[in-house]
Amino acid sequence: MNNPWRRLKPGPLTLGAALGLMWALTFGAVRDFVWADLKAGLIDLRGLSRVTRGLILLGFALMALMIGLLLFNDFWRASADLVPLTNSLAGRGTLAPLPLLPATLFLLAMAWSFALTGALHSHWAIRLGVVSLFMMVSVSWISATTRGGNAWGGFVALAGVIVFFLIRQRRQPRSGVEFSVLLGLVSLTFLFPQARGIAQWQISGVPLVVSNLDGHALTLSTLILPLLLLVGLSMANFTCVAAGWAVRISEDRLPRVALFGLMAIALALRVHNALGSAIETFMRAPAQEAWAFLGALGVPACIGAAWWISRRLARRAAETEPLSSQGLLNAADGAALPLIIGYTLAQLYIFVMLGLTVAFVTIFPNAEVSTTAQLVASAYADFLNNQYTPVWRVVFFGMVVIAGMAQARRGRQALALYLCGFGLMALWIEMADIGRPLSLLTWYGPTYTDFWWTIIFGAVALVWLIRRELTPARAAALLLVTLMSGLLRQTAFINNRFTPLFGFAGVGFIAFGLIWDALTAGSWANISSPELPRAGRIFLYLGYVLLTVTLVNWALTTHNLGQTAQLTGDAATFGLDRFGKPMLYAIYLVTLWPANQARS
Repeated sequence: MNNPWRRLKPGPLTLGAALGLMWALTFGAVRDFVWADLKAGLIDLRGLSRVTRGLILLGFALMALMIGLLLFNDFWRASADLVPLTNSLAGRGTLAPLPLLPATLFLLAMAWSFALTGALHSHWAIRLGVVSLFMMVSVSWISATTRGGNAWGGFVALAGVIVFFLIRQRRQPRSGVEFSVLLGLVSLTFLFPQARGIAQWQISGVPLVVSNLDGHALTLSTLILPLLLLVGLSMANFTCVAAGWAVRISEDRLPRVALFGLMAIALALRVHNALGSAIETFMRAPAQEAWAFLGALGVPACIGAAWWISRRLARRAAETEPLSSQGLLNAADGAALPLIIGYTLAQLYIFVMLGLTVAFVTIFPNAEVSTTAQLVASAYADFLNNQYTPVWRVVFFGMVVIAGMAQARRGRQALALYLCGFGLMALWIEMADIGRPLSLLTWYGPTYTDFWWTIIFGAVALVWLIRRELTPARAAALLLVTLMSGLLRQTAFINNRFTPLFGFAGVGFIAFGLIWDALTAGSWANISSPELPRAGRIFLYLGYVLLTVTLVNWALTTHNLGQTAQLTGDAATFGLDRFGKPMLYAIYLVTLWPANQARS
């Protein structure tokens, strides 16, 4: 008897068509869109010598290894003996795995060797800055570890680094020889104090050398803060790029009706989730939360004001660059590092000042002078941090807005919009913070701003639908901003109060941000100039990233809860909020502005 269901069995032609459709929507789309974009941002090693390429690959291999150890940092504690940190508080954060000490010192030596090699043939200011930083941290490490003992070995190796710089800076670059010599000298700078500290440990039975390394890592954490803030911007960049991939695949591989359907479903889900979260938040304390939602409304208002300022002032320019999402991404990438340095200038100044104080105390080891200098420097640092840092930031934000207006007059609308949006939004957040004039409007968390942006998206979609102006281009624009806002909401888990205890959420954020930054660093690293050659750029980048992942790994593995929270969740989230979100919010407006959408 014939089975009627056999008629529904797909034939070879049907199976082939289904497989072809799956290939077009998955593998083919990844090849044509995702890989095409990533390939343009990869670091290009062509044209470099074989030795230079080998050293760069070694640096990236170490970076990949350390990122893996970040995700599985308890491997150290589970597979080795633990030693106490005598300078820590009682509790879980008082033990460190024994192999972590030599591994961390080795990685610090590799990081500084890459950075010094990259700076050797760069602009004189870069050379001076990198060598000065290395001198300060080395003097601090030597003086702390060899306290009460002979420290000549470490200082001789440090002097060798300076002499080598003076000899090689004007000569033809030879990366292999220069890196090898610098690695040897830098390793000796760390090795001699380490040997002295281990000898004191064997005599006294107290592992002061481990505690000194913990204090050294704590001091260096200020130095890596700019890169951790840049990770937040990298995640904002990924949010925009990933949403763009989804929209481009939908436009290119799906029928038009499917594009409208995806837009409607995505927007409906976003409105439902945003309204649900807002209602739940509002019902907890209606009177207080109403003011919080009103304060969050200032964020779209600031971005709108920045957009209006940039467009109005750009009309006076002889030539005006058109506004686009890619232009905003490029503008943010170029302006982010100067903005971050300006924002952290007070902390960096305090770091340098304290480093110079340690160097002064080491050169003049008089007990009374040393104690007085350290007390004065510490009190001065606390005074600057508490009194002048908030004032500097407000002044800095105002300067950024003025700089954005100046760029608008030159016709650089994208850069002007980002700078003005960043400055106005930061000023509003500062004024609405606790203890400030508008503290009644304080809000915390992404629920408040996400509510307003979702309402704006829904209102725009409704207006276009009523006017019958919802074209495929506008449907794609709505889908883009909806997906971006949805991806942006997925970073809320980093603010979980239990992150410092378990750490994986923030660590995953940092790890992915560093990987994404490495995949897209070619836009900066593939450029060469007399002031900063291509090989020097890559070596400097590797040195800074290795220094960052080494210090984050130390904080995680020693279970330093305060440092773990700061170096994983707090810094990256702050970078996303202050430097990444103004770019994304500006892209919202540029994408939805009718002048940028086709009407057919």
